[in-house]
Amino acid sequence: MKKNIIDVAVVTLFNPTEDVLDNIRSYLPYIKELLIIDNSNTTSSIVSTLKKEFSSIVLLSSSVNLGISKSLNLAISYSKRKNYNWLLTMDQDSYFPPSEIDKFLTLFSQLSKDNLAIFSPLHNKKFLKEEFPHNSKELFVLTSANIINIEKVVSMGGFDENLFIDEVDHDFCLRLKKLNYIIIQNYNCYIHHTLGKKHSKLNINLYSSERIYYMIRNYLYIKKKYKREVPSFFRERDTYLLKFFFKQFIYSNHRGRYIKMFYKGIQDYRNSNMGYRIKL
Repeated sequence: MKKNIIDVAVVTLFNPTEDVLDNIRSYLPYIKELLIIDNSNTTSSIVSTLKKEFSSIVLLSSSVNLGISKSLNLAISYSKRKNYNWLLTMDQDSYFPPSEIDKFLTLFSQLSKDNLAIFSPLHNKKFLKEEFPHNSKELFVLTSANIINIEKVVSMGGFDENLFIDEVDHDFCLRLKKLNYIIIQNYNCYIHHTLGKKHSKLNINLYSSERIYYMIRNYLYIKKKYKREVPSFFRERDTYLLKFFFKQFIYSNHRGRYIKMFYKGIQDYRNSNMGYRIKL
């Protein structure tokens, strides 16, 4: 058994390919129990394969798309019932390179847990700083590969299920900050994390028009909630998203549907039509 072990991890699946198995195997030896939420239309064969390899797997939900926020809340509720203290949250397209998870868990074990809500690795290797231990307090981090404090998440009411997918991480972290909880990202370790679908020729990740719907709707939702508290964050985010949505439109193969979904997202935000509205 490895020196550094964490009690429980959760991975959310959505129509996964076989390479997801190797992603999960990168951290499987370092956890006691793996929770799976399978948001695919039918339960993935990956689940049965993993059950043959690892005895402590719990399938919390399958064959219905719960979205990210509700999936994480299911894992939080289960972990709370089992009296676990910390939960590792993983996306299906994220994995730890060799030795990185051991490093990550070692750094976590050395950390003061006072008021700590999230401990996170880097999600991009280019920011790596290996020369000295480097923990940085952050305003927010991406959801994947975080170790989160179960008690603190329960006390704040869990993840906002109005969001379904997209902006879940920003909302969650901003709510933690309101309660003066600490978010730490370590610059000594990293994961591989995939965002969107790579353009065939350009260095750009493309998203479906359905994801664009959730991105614009949910961004407007959290901006209304937190703009007065962190105006600088939203000024920077406005500039980033303006460029992001423009690039997505320019390189989209379905511009008409892109425009339709973009404006439907704005309309549904204005009408408070949140949660699961557009099938992915």
